[in-house]
Amino acid sequence: MAVPEICIKLSLSPTTHHFSNPTAPELSLTVTSNADQPLTFFTRGTLFDPRLSLRGDCFVITDLTTGFEVEQTPRLCTKRGAFKRVRGCDDEKHFLTIEPGLPTFVSFSFGGANGLRPVPRGSERNERVIDTAKGVDGLRPGHRYRLDVAEKPLRLWWHWGSKDDILVDRKDVGNRTLDSLEPEKASLRFAPVDGVEFSIEK
Repeated sequence: MAVPEICIKLSLSPTTHHFSNPTAPELSLTVTSNADQPLTFFTRGTLFDPRLSLRGDCFVITDLTTGFEVEQTPRLCTKRGAFKRVRGCDDEKHFLTIEPGLPTFVSFSFGGANGLRPVPRGSERNERVIDTAKGVDGLRPGHRYRLDVAEKPLRLWWHWGSKDDILVDRKDVGNRTLDSLEPEKASLRFAPVDGVEFSIEK
């Protein structure tokens, strides 16, 4: 069976953020597949993960005003148990199915996590000076930026079938973890992803 090609389109709304605005712009990813059957990603820690994608190496932010890449807030390493593929468990939200020929939309706030108002670089929050970026948080007013998808996060766990095919019921015994289902051996092919430019104002 041919390895499918995945297309991702980025969009940011609005494309100009004012720090007088209490909420961050919305980042949207439109995902399509050229496969003739459903396939499912495990999204935790990838660019499709609203909680972790703005930390670490999922995206690249370039300051077009200075020409330099922006240092982003690093991801904290935490230990946890094995991921489960059980219906109704907390890990279920990490399984994303892409249906053939149909766009799938993933949207989340581009900064301002946990209801916090985005602030510029050099501001103080919770007794800490903001010196790295997380979405629009920590960027400089008066600068123009470009957001791109980093290459590394485009490698991810995937399997043929829908989420419903992959998940098991709570009453089922054995084979309840993600590791119990071998991912497809071939890496997905990703079409080039166009970046999106945006501006920051006071």
